[in-house]
Amino acid sequence: MNKNKQNILDKKTKNNNLLSFKELFCENHYFRIPDYQRGYAWNPDKELSDLWKDILRLFKTTKDANEESNKEKYHYMGMLSLQQIENEDLKKENLLETNSFYIVDGQQRITSLVIIIQTIIRYLNEEDIETVEYKELIKGDDGYKFGYSEYRNSEEKDYFNETIYNNKDDDIGKNLYLQNICTAKKYIEKQLNYLDDDKIVGLLELILNNLKFNIYFITKEFDVRVTFETMNNRGKPLTNLELLKNRLMYLSSLFNRYNDRERLKGIIEKKWKKIYDNLSFEDSNISDDEYLKAHWIVYKKLDKAKGDSYIKNILEDEFAIDGGEFLKRKTADEKDASAYLENYINSLSDYSEYWAKISNPEAFTNNLKSEAWIKRLSRLPNIFYAKVTVMVVYANRELKDNEKEEFYYLLEQFIFVNKLLGQSRNDMSFLVTEAKNLFNKNEDTNENALTLSLIHI
Repeated sequence: MNKNKQNILDKKTKNNNLLSFKELFCENHYFRIPDYQRGYAWNPDKELSDLWKDILRLFKTTKDANEESNKEKYHYMGMLSLQQIENEDLKKENLLETNSFYIVDGQQRITSLVIIIQTIIRYLNEEDIETVEYKELIKGDDGYKFGYSEYRNSEEKDYFNETIYNNKDDDIGKNLYLQNICTAKKYIEKQLNYLDDDKIVGLLELILNNLKFNIYFITKEFDVRVTFETMNNRGKPLTNLELLKNRLMYLSSLFNRYNDRERLKGIIEKKWKKIYDNLSFEDSNISDDEYLKAHWIVYKKLDKAKGDSYIKNILEDEFAIDGGEFLKRKTADEKDASAYLENYINSLSDYSEYWAKISNPEAFTNNLKSEAWIKRLSRLPNIFYAKVTVMVVYANRELKDNEKEEFYYLLEQFIFVNKLLGQSRNDMSFLVTEAKNLFNKNEDTNENALTLSLIHI
């Protein structure tokens, strides 16, 4: 390293600059995606495709500009928000003696560029075109310069390393975020087949030097997890489920005992992985937000005032940053608050399996009567509140099979007569009250109450 050259990411002289990918990843700079960030969410046919078209367009305009006036053209990639990795975190991330950062905002763009660059490097190597200089940008003495934090679920880190850095193709990934990594690589591989070698080399140089990020450093005066909630990634806003994960991570960090904080963070990581795996069940790609709403209205509160009122109940009332039910409990008794938080997380995780199955009943393989009934119900109009109720009945282990089947039968008849023949505007939200009681196992409520609700309406 040139001792006389100013380090553009020097810890003591941080400035907000427009930097290229090559400048970001030069020397001893490492970047990690922190635990509160979602996985790779860009769709190859949407956001990644748009980025690739921007790169091709810039290549053409830069080439034309060079021929006319020898003037460089650049593309603005937006704000890249970074937080310095320090102290114990450096040790945990295995990045001692490095200048390293968590990517607070901009990870989708950086991840996409790493996938593109690594795919191009591999292509050029296969064509016997030397790329040693480029390899050094991606991998340093302390491992790969870009990757997932050690605080996250290790599956993400391992999958990215195997798929992107080691070019493993035999496993497309168990959830949507992992699938996106694989399909993004395949998309770029396909696009490279349309280009000649000279253009690919030119594109690599352009990506490294002509795509500019505006760097912003998150300092200690800001709570990084709260700051993260206010930021959106290009073209792909956070889902409510992703916002909730970050919020619960933040609330977990408020516990006084270190062991409580780390245990809850570990539970959130583990349970969110299960949720995402379930919602990607059999490639069904079920809506995060629809499931979160379905669970909330039986777990806690049905509010029909607005379509998005449920997330306000969750983030502004129940799990607010500066008040709400959780913080009230934490102030009174941290042990109670910890159990309260854990119970909610476990419930959200457990019911995601049942929601996934009733959302994709064709994946059932056991040929049970109850599963046959859910397949039949799925062919009727998709009535949200009825679907929520079916989830609760299907998940309940105390009801007998014949009791469940009687309810399914009456529900089918009700929908057919009232919705298909009668064109009723009844949204069937009346079922949610009894479903909520069944969900919470109230002693005076059982399947008969739900059945009677259908008979007497």
